[in-house]
Amino acid sequence: MRLGRFQLGVRTRDGEGVGFDPALIALSLAITIVCTLPLWLTGALAVQMRAELGFSIVALGGAVAVFRVAGAASSVPLGRLADRLGPVPALRIAAGMAAASGLGIAAFAHDWLVLVAFLALSGASNVLGQTAANLTLVRTVRAGRQGIAFGVKQSALPAGSLVAGLAVPLLALTIGWRWAFVLAAVLALAVAAVVPANRTERYGTSSGASNRVYGRRPLVLLALGLFFGMGAAGSLTTYIVESATVFGFAEAAAGLLLTFGSALSIGARLIAGARADQRGGRHLHAVGLMLLAGSVGYVLIAVGTPAAVLVGAALAFPFAWGFNGVFWLAIVRLNQATPASATGLLMPGGMLGGVAGPLTFGLLVDTFSYQAAWLTAGGWGLLAGLCMLLGRWLLRIDLGASDAAGAPRPAAGTTS
Repeated sequence: MRLGRFQLGVRTRDGEGVGFDPALIALSLAITIVCTLPLWLTGALAVQMRAELGFSIVALGGAVAVFRVAGAASSVPLGRLADRLGPVPALRIAAGMAAASGLGIAAFAHDWLVLVAFLALSGASNVLGQTAANLTLVRTVRAGRQGIAFGVKQSALPAGSLVAGLAVPLLALTIGWRWAFVLAAVLALAVAAVVPANRTERYGTSSGASNRVYGRRPLVLLALGLFFGMGAAGSLTTYIVESATVFGFAEAAAGLLLTFGSALSIGARLIAGARADQRGGRHLHAVGLMLLAGSVGYVLIAVGTPAAVLVGAALAFPFAWGFNGVFWLAIVRLNQATPASATGLLMPGGMLGGVAGPLTFGLLVDTFSYQAAWLTAGGWGLLAGLCMLLGRWLLRIDLGASDAAGAPRPAAGTTS
């Protein structure tokens, strides 16, 4: 089955993608959405699910944490699996796992433990889906358009939260929350059905593709940057509505603030991706600056007045939660031979940050205040930006040394 102008698995002589097919980019967006929908739905439908299943708000946080921890634990092996299998089987398996998670929650989640088990499966499907999506974009989109492609793909995260929010009035309050998970499973199966066929039984590395040679120190710093950045961003998306109500917003206005922020984040990912294509390099430098700008937004939210919260959210959402696409573009361009493995290696930093950030934020609110929690989020954002910039600096040192030793030179657009 074909999707777009060409098939996944078409090898090229120069090791780079052969074009820019909107259908394949849409596929990467769709797989990322369906693999995260069980998580977003659990948060959006928490009121109805807690009432029926009888678990606490703390248990809800634990369920979300299990999703991320399961993803972090399986990230490295699933990234390697995606590189070994190729995009076609990996995309289909990820979509199948997402469908199984949705159907499992809809049919069998009558207590918290069963819910958590299927969310763990969803966490693994998210890892496989995202690594396979990154592999797809590297293999099928030419280097000069990969920035916008990754921007579209990473827009799945705020887009998924918007879709989950719509499930509350359309499904949960009409025919029941379980039908939202059924619909999520149907969407996942539909995505699996439209994954295009491969010309080869197994998709291997394109000829000419190679990884740059660098040490462990830059990776550690980049993973730490992702940890702090996603930890702060997780606090933003989790607590902005409740914080806004405490700071004087009406409940409806607080909900609209999240919608407004998610839309800004989607726009920022697309614009940042397009700018990356025009720039051709210095991607991690841009990521560091975005995170530093976003940290200012967290501090403004901590001021606590409605005007400051609005301006702070307008900074934090696009910059502190809009850097992801450019970050992953930089990583896969440095690892063209094994982009899925590189994704899987660094994803645990973001996933564990997504657990630690909201947990720390909640503890700070209980112990001190919302202001203290938002100031801490600003500190995490500052650390994230500094880690990215320092990691880039060390990376450039290592790459210069490897090039001097005769390692492969980068293709166009691979500079960090």
